[in-house]
Amino acid sequence: MNETYFEQLLQWLARCPALTGIDLRVDDLPPAAGTGALFPKGVEQTDRWQNLLGQVTARQKMQLVLRLNLPFVPGDANLSAQTARRLLELQAWVAEQSAAGFAPQLGNADPVQETLTAGAARLEQANDEGSAVYTVTLTAHYTMKWSDTFED
Repeated sequence: MNETYFEQLLQWLARCPALTGIDLRVDDLPPAAGTGALFPKGVEQTDRWQNLLGQVTARQKMQLVLRLNLPFVPGDANLSAQTARRLLELQAWVAEQSAAGFAPQLGNADPVQETLTAGAARLEQANDEGSAVYTVTLTAHYTMKWSDTFED
């Protein structure tokens, strides 16, 4: 994974029409509506193999939770429907961008097999100040290659 991945991911997400006007960052969700933050959940190795020359190929899965602090008024059906559409549009946009190869790449090998999906959108918590936190889980599947041999 390159060291600027999170910045690239935030810049890419900022281009999503469903996130227009939302201030995005990493690991820091301000309490004001109209903000969002990515919270990395870690990386899991899903497959690994090594060839006779010591080169290792690993399939990995990274998950991030995108928390969005959006306007919320209990009982406002129009606002609730607007938010639901926004979350569905975000998930569809991520799928389209990934399929077209426009999503930021994590791996250092086999970019054609790399995918980024968004799912499990839900209301996490509502507050009395006119906003609520919604979450969407981003899942990246990618390939990393490196050499397991050491040279003296």
